[in-house]
Amino acid sequence: MLFSMALLLWRTHPVPTQAPRDFETLYASTYCLTHHCNPYNIQVLNDVLLAQHQVPTGAWTDTMPIYPPTSMMLLAPLSYLPFDVAAAVWFALAFAAYCLAVCWLFLIYPGLQSIPIPVRAAVIALLMLFPKAAWALSVGNPSLLVISLLIFITFDENPSRQNLRLALFCAACLLKPQLSLPFILLLYLRGDRSSFKRIFVAFAVLAATCAVVFFYASRYPETADWATDIAENLRQATAPGMSMDPSLRMNGSNSLLNVQYILGYWISRSALTQAISLSFNAFLGIIFLWAAWKNLRRPMSTSSESYILAAATLASLVLLPVYHRFYDAAILIFALPWILRCVSRGSHARRVILPLLLLAVLYKDWLRTVTFPMTGSFLGQTLTFIHFRYESLSALLLACTLLAIFLLQERARPGSEAR
Repeated sequence: MLFSMALLLWRTHPVPTQAPRDFETLYASTYCLTHHCNPYNIQVLNDVLLAQHQVPTGAWTDTMPIYPPTSMMLLAPLSYLPFDVAAAVWFALAFAAYCLAVCWLFLIYPGLQSIPIPVRAAVIALLMLFPKAAWALSVGNPSLLVISLLIFITFDENPSRQNLRLALFCAACLLKPQLSLPFILLLYLRGDRSSFKRIFVAFAVLAATCAVVFFYASRYPETADWATDIAENLRQATAPGMSMDPSLRMNGSNSLLNVQYILGYWISRSALTQAISLSFNAFLGIIFLWAAWKNLRRPMSTSSESYILAAATLASLVLLPVYHRFYDAAILIFALPWILRCVSRGSHARRVILPLLLLAVLYKDWLRTVTFPMTGSFLGQTLTFIHFRYESLSALLLACTLLAIFLLQERARPGSEAR
C-alpha cells in the first residue's frame, strides 16, 4: 500500500515543466475574483498566469472558465500565494484527502470489516494506481478532492461527527455541485428527525453563503455579469471541436461520460440530444427514488447492504445527466464496498460479475489505443461507435445494472433491511 501511494505521488506531483492544467484555470479565475478582474475572460486569465511567471499550457479548448464564484470562494486563500506554491498546496490537499479517504473506507469502515485484510489492502493498492485518480491529481481538477470528501460523508455514521460531515458536504457542494448535491438523498435516507433539522440548517448556511458570494461578485463591474459570462463560455465550450461538443468523434470524446455524448455520435443537434438525455435521466432518477423510498423508508445503518447498494447506484447515476470528464469516474469507487460484500458473503455473487467487468473496463483506457476497421458495414460502424464512446457506454450500462439490482432487491424483500 505504501509503495502504491509513493508511486501515485511520484507520477502526479507538480513539476515546473508540466503545470496542472485545470488548476491553472481555477487559480487564475480565483485570483481575478479576489483582485477584481474578469475571471471568465481568457485573455485576462492568460495575463494573470504570465504575471505569475506561468506560461499557460496548451489551448483553452478543454478548460474553459465555467466555475461559479462559489467554487472560487473556497480557493480564495490560495490566490494570494504564488502560483507554484498554490499548486503544491492544492496537490498536497487532494493527495492527502484521497489517500486518507480510501484507507479509511477499506481499513476502518465497519461495513467492510468482514473482508480479509489482504483483499482490502490489494484494493487500496489498485486504487492508488487508478489512472483516472492519477490524472485528476496531475491536472489539479477538484473532482478527486470532492470524491474523497463524499466517501467520508456517505459512509461515516459516528454521531459525534455529524456536524463535521455536514460542513464537508457543504464544501463539496461549493466545489463541484453537479457531483455532490445528489448525495443529499443518502443523508436523508439514513437520518432521524434530529438529523433532518441539521441538514436543513446546513442547506440554509449553504444558501446564505452562496447569496453572500453572489452579492460580493455583483458589487464589482468585472464580475457583475458572471452568470452571463458563464453561459457564454458554456456556449463556446459546446461549439464544434470544443471539449463539450457532443458530436465530437475524435479520441477526446472517449473521455466524456454523460448520456448526451452517446446520443451526440448519431444526432448532431445539441439541443435535441440534451433534451433526450435529460428526459432519460429523469426517468432513471424517478425509478431510483421510488426504489429508495420503498427499500429505505426507515433510517438505515451505513453498514447495511441495502444502503451500500444505494450508494453505489447513486454514484453511478450522477455521472449520466450532465457534463463529466473521464476522471470523474473515480466516483465509482462507491461501488466497490457492495461488490466486496457480495463476493465475501457468497450471497448472489453472480450479480456482481457484470458490474465488476464494467468497473474493470472503466479502470483504464483499454480501448483508447486500439484501432478498429472503419468500414461502411454495420459491424464496422458498430465497432467505430464503441471505440469512440466505450467509456460513456460502460458508465451507462453500469448505472442501469446497479439500478436494476437495487430495484429487484426491493421487490424481492419489500420493507426489509440487509444488515
